[in-house]
Amino acid sequence: MAVPQPAQAGKANVAAQLIFSTFQPHHTIPICDLNRAHVQKSPFAHLWQEGHNEIVRNIPEVFLEKKGDFLVASHIGQIIGMGGIMGVVEKPVVDRKPRYEKTALLRKVRVHPEFWGLGIEAEIIGQLAIRARKLGYEWLRAKVSVDNEHMINILKENGFEHMDTEDKFGTQLLVFEKLIRV
Repeated sequence: MAVPQPAQAGKANVAAQLIFSTFQPHHTIPICDLNRAHVQKSPFAHLWQEGHNEIVRNIPEVFLEKKGDFLVASHIGQIIGMGGIMGVVEKPVVDRKPRYEKTALLRKVRVHPEFWGLGIEAEIIGQLAIRARKLGYEWLRAKVSVDNEHMINILKENGFEHMDTEDKFGTQLLVFEKLIRV
């Protein structure tokens, strides 16, 4: 399935024309393809392994059954972006249990490489924040590799604050959080 090119779609209007929907089983193959395309064009392409699609293949168990949600962003009938939230299933960054219990973890925000730089990641994060509030969360957390300057900048531009740094499997991750309570 061909992905529509931004030049055909009117580059400036792509983010405004996105249609968001909750994950459905028929989305599995297109989002696996999107995940692969995104990672293989990113600075982390050398880390790609086919097993990285496992979390995407198991969205109901990973996201939906853990008080979460998973959105796909479509443009002209094609899935060009995705992202999910889930209840935090790890110990808090610092000792703040009440806050921790009301925190959703942002995961797998991906945009097809043909649509990078159009603000779509920020749109996806904004939609996920709305969904998180509806699910009763007050905070949104994201973990990003210290090398992923693009996502770090997107998070900062969208009001996330750097809270901590942690090491996972030999990779340093920056932990960001944002208050989403109204």
